[in-house]
Amino acid sequence: MNFSLWERTCPSECLLWDQCGGSSAAPCGCVWSEPGRRHQCHKCRVICRERKNLFRADGADDFLAHIEAGLPLDLLAIPSVPLPHQLPIFIPTRTNELSVGHRLSVKWVGADAKTLFTRHVNGPVDARPFLQSPDVVRTALRIADGTRILAVLNGRDGLLEGFWGMQRRAFFARLVLGGFSAVTGPTFSITSEERKPGSHNVCMLLRHHRVIEEIASTELAAIPNIYWRSTDDAGRWTEWLEANPNVRVVSRDFSRTKDKRAFGSEMAGLLAILNSVSRPFHVVLVGVGPRKARDAMVEVGATGHTCSVVTAYPVLVAIKQGREIVRRGKTGFEAVYSPERSRLDLAVRNIQTMEQYLCENAPPGATAGDLSSNWIDEPTRD
Repeated sequence: MNFSLWERTCPSECLLWDQCGGSSAAPCGCVWSEPGRRHQCHKCRVICRERKNLFRADGADDFLAHIEAGLPLDLLAIPSVPLPHQLPIFIPTRTNELSVGHRLSVKWVGADAKTLFTRHVNGPVDARPFLQSPDVVRTALRIADGTRILAVLNGRDGLLEGFWGMQRRAFFARLVLGGFSAVTGPTFSITSEERKPGSHNVCMLLRHHRVIEEIASTELAAIPNIYWRSTDDAGRWTEWLEANPNVRVVSRDFSRTKDKRAFGSEMAGLLAILNSVSRPFHVVLVGVGPRKARDAMVEVGATGHTCSVVTAYPVLVAIKQGREIVRRGKTGFEAVYSPERSRLDLAVRNIQTMEQYLCENAPPGATAGDLSSNWIDEPTRD
């Protein structure tokens, strides 16, 4: 790594040096140059070395408080909490958008952060009121009694910031009481260090690891979300996965990765980490549409791993737009406006079509066993 004159102080002066290893953004101070905006920490979410003591009664530096709240990856340990059922190739989310009274008869559904939290501006989120008992949860998510639930902690930065500020252990206890089975790690935003200091990104990763530890202390299966800011971080993931052989299922959130080239680069990085570990993994791919899902699934399967695709696309394109997913050949499709069908009918049909599309395009071995279908009782189609 090429250090600038300013970066030479990092190893001796920065508390995050062991986790960061140096950044082009160093020294990681206030990002605002205007005198009226500098050090207005109460208006800023960026975590830098110059943050002031906003919250701590002992007067300690708030930068230190952020570091202490997180957890280095090498200190994270996940006990063996196996998933109660093999994950299918496709898991729909936002099923709460379906008609009241409907019960989707599938093996797994996902509930994303928008479904799970009520957001407050610049403050902690609250858990949705329906998170109180298995019966109420299943009614709210429109699912059958036999359906297992995956909490998917992906969302926009403001929502995840509110999640970090809430009483998280109490929230996870509510998920246990509500009948949830597993939780994916949250994707606290990693941004370009040309715009934000490296200290912010490192603290976001420390947050993820702390949340995974909190999930793992419950009866829920914790599914770590594999993401990174540097090649050093990728190497840490390799070492950690080798040291934790009970971890067989990992996730990756692509909901904010819209650019095709960036998606390809991130997928290649993920597979490089997994392929450097001496065992196969099941990868939960979050927030990918049908086209990206197909390409990603082929890449994952080609390297000896299996995957599940988690997305709200089939449900939302039906409920919000009144569109049906129509196949065009083996690898093509389009969403066609279909006013003659109810939006509930469209959503169910779209879920079926999405699953069939993924199964037909999966490489050999990627859909072994229960990976082929998510339906308990598949509805008939005319």
